[in-house]
Amino acid sequence: MLTCGGTYESSLILADILWEETLPRPQGKFIVAIPTRELLLVADSYDTEGIRKVSETAKMIFAEGPYRISSKLYIRNCDIWESYPSPN
Repeated sequence: MLTCGGTYESSLILADILWEETLPRPQGKFIVAIPTRELLLVADSYDTEGIRKVSETAKMIFAEGPYRISSKLYIRNCDIWESYPSPN
């Protein structure tokens, strides 16, 4: 989970410098969920358990939280965020 003051964490998905230079490189690719404006969850595409936890958490928070954005997962491919299938 990334934080930046508690209100607009979801907007961090737009900060290319964060994904390209600031965060430690994952083994695979970044997988994220942005269930509400206050939350940005992150996993490594090589970490199936981490992806499962991010997916479950995003769905739960999206169902109950205020300022909902999406219950979907996204993957960063060549500086572009694309939809990523949720684990079963």
